[in-house]
Amino acid sequence: MSTCNHGTITGRIVSDLVVREPSDSLTVTSFRIKPADSMDTISAIPIIAYNGTGKSIQRYNKGDTITVSFHLMYNTWKDKNTNEPRAKLEVVANDALRLKLGKISASIKAEETRALSNNEALETQAIEKIASPSKELVRHAVNS
Repeated sequence: MSTCNHGTITGRIVSDLVVREPSDSLTVTSFRIKPADSMDTISAIPIIAYNGTGKSIQRYNKGDTITVSFHLMYNTWKDKNTNEPRAKLEVVANDALRLKLGKISASIKAEETRALSNNEALETQAIEKIASPSKELVRHAVNS
């Protein structure tokens, strides 16, 4: 690949992630990102990610702020109905990094933290129950 068709976009995911599996060996994840500090008149940029990169992006949610490294890919094909030539320039993600949780991801993270805290509390109670002698044993030891 040419070094002149690579770049980085930082912005907020403004669409739901759409995952397709057109074949057994191909997974396609697509979403739109609004560049950081862009004006309201700037449209969100459609991003596409394949296989492993797409699967790693699937853990992100609408509203998350991410940085995406990408390359550009120009696809051409013939329309099935009209046999006319078609073309599309795609922004293909190579890698992504979440910089800030959006509301959805923050809610999920909070729920996971609560569940983890509840599990730890239950484990602590179980350990204390096992480690502490029963009242009957203490009474028996005191009376002996």
